[in-house]
Amino acid sequence: MASTSRELSNNEKRLHLMRHAHELHNSKEETNPQLSPLGSQQVRDERKNLSASGVLQSIELVVTSPLTRTLQTSVGVFLGSEEHGDNCNNPIIIATELCRVRMIESEYDISWEAEERETDEAVAARAVEFIGWLLARKEKEIAVVSHGGFLKQTLLAIGHKCDPLVTCDNFTP
Repeated sequence: MASTSRELSNNEKRLHLMRHAHELHNSKEETNPQLSPLGSQQVRDERKNLSASGVLQSIELVVTSPLTRTLQTSVGVFLGSEEHGDNCNNPIIIATELCRVRMIESEYDISWEAEERETDEAVAARAVEFIGWLLARKEKEIAVVSHGGFLKQTLLAIGHKCDPLVTCDNFTP
């Protein structure tokens, strides 16, 4: 993946933020591409890394954008199978529009408003709403698989600039 997962934690929750793996871009009209062969390899590598670190076994919930590349990343990294031979919780996976990429101009995008593209401020407001929703959940170990732009706006909205795998305190918005 373009970057490793990032961890945000307080005394009650630990969030593991992850950008989706590399996707195919066949044309400029493609708004919902699937993972490329490189992306599939990145998913396998990330699964091995998270398994070796013990994180994979602790995840109770995976929250993902509903787009194909994030769904493929989420399932590939966090759902176990006999072929993987590793211990995994097989967490619940929830897809939500709250953590998707900036709303794009497409007739297939149910959230698209024809007059304007979603601003950074609107993405940040959605990020704060998303974090509030996560904090209200009962699960303590949550993985979020989303898009680079959304994750950047989320970190900016909650006031943290985290280096990969650094724990940040007091992430409550």
